[in-house]
Amino acid sequence: MVRLLHKFRTAFLNPGFVPTILMNKLRSNLSYYFYKTHSLAPETINIYPTFRCNLRCEMCFEKYASVEYEMEQQDWLKIIDEIKKFNPRIHISG
Repeated sequence: MVRLLHKFRTAFLNPGFVPTILMNKLRSNLSYYFYKTHSLAPETINIYPTFRCNLRCEMCFEKYASVEYEMEQQDWLKIIDEIKKFNPRIHISG
């Protein structure tokens, strides 16, 4: 119930985003039922340019990861250029 109230609050405060949110939800549901052989373009992309961290947060499991290879900045920029035609939300973290 709390999640539903949160969605209504978000829609009330951002009425311009309601059609986009509804269209994305409809696309997502339709792709599940009608496109079983392939998927639609991603709505969200999470990018972790680095896993190096000098913090040791209790809730984070990255402190146990052993990373031997990290992509160069040019590689990340190339990936972003390739996916920008899909207009996804891009979250950068790490």
